[in-house]
Amino acid sequence: MIQLPKRSVTRFFIPLIDVLTLLFCIFLLMPMVKSGSEAATGNPEPAITPFTAEERQELEQLRQEKRAWMEWNRLQEELKLLSAKVREALEQGMFLRVLEIGEEGKLFFYDPGREKDRRAEINKDNVGAFLETQKRQARGKELYLLILYPRRADGFPGFPLQEQREQYDGWFQDVAHGYDIPYRVP
Repeated sequence: MIQLPKRSVTRFFIPLIDVLTLLFCIFLLMPMVKSGSEAATGNPEPAITPFTAEERQELEQLRQEKRAWMEWNRLQEELKLLSAKVREALEQGMFLRVLEIGEEGKLFFYDPGREKDRRAEINKDNVGAFLETQKRQARGKELYLLILYPRRADGFPGFPLQEQREQYDGWFQDVAHGYDIPYRVP
């Protein structure tokens, strides 16, 4: 027959662990149980103190800031959506041609159909033929001419002169057009 040891370590630690577990559970439950003096008075201290006027004002300000940020984020998403829709609509319904103003104020168009010297000058003699060709190539889409000002690293270009710009506006008065000016003078 097997005999149990007379001095077993487990005989001591198992009841000790049970007692420690019970004490820990009581410790966790203590904040929830009211003491006798609190129960007798019936007027326990509230666990949460009400906000002061300054704290309420700060809370309301934070709520307003949160609403403003949420509105800003919503408007940013809406702006992205509208930008994509406008870009898609423009791509589908617009025929874009880019013209360039040279250093002397002359107007040029890069014509990929030409074999040599693809940079074609546009002047008062050939502007009508240029516009007719571009309208024909547009095939029902709206023709838009984007006119690029000269790009210079050192200072403002002297061209186009005011008279030249007015001349360009006169040539393209029946066509939608705009200018891309790399510098803006306030």
